[in-house]
Amino acid sequence: MAFSHGSNAVMTINSVDLSEYINTTSQEMEAETAEVTTLGKTAKSYIPGLEDGTISADGPFDGTLDAAIDAMRRTLVPFIYQPQGAGSGLPVYTGNCILTSYSIETPVDDAGTWDAEWQISDGWTRGTNP
Repeated sequence: MAFSHGSNAVMTINSVDLSEYINTTSQEMEAETAEVTTLGKTAKSYIPGLEDGTISADGPFDGTLDAAIDAMRRTLVPFIYQPQGAGSGLPVYTGNCILTSYSIETPVDDAGTWDAEWQISDGWTRGTNP
């Protein structure tokens, strides 16, 4: 089993490597189910349904990052998520996503921060880095 530190992760959205601006990133993946229980059963039965997913990220605010995220508004953009980094043979998730939320926070007593979420559209593909 090959464990790795979270700091190795690479997140690229709309061909922009956002990694240097991110403290935390995640990709949530889920699948719906449809119940198909019939009479006489003593437990529910299900079949797989549609997949769904989101990407989220946050970190310290930066004007360059702000411009990159602004360019993603109202458009379908590609993403590449490498949770263990860009090394050969490591997992990579790819697909397309839509920016659904973007928030900037600038407290008087701390550094400015941002967070954003993207809706994955039409699923994702899991592969490995060459």
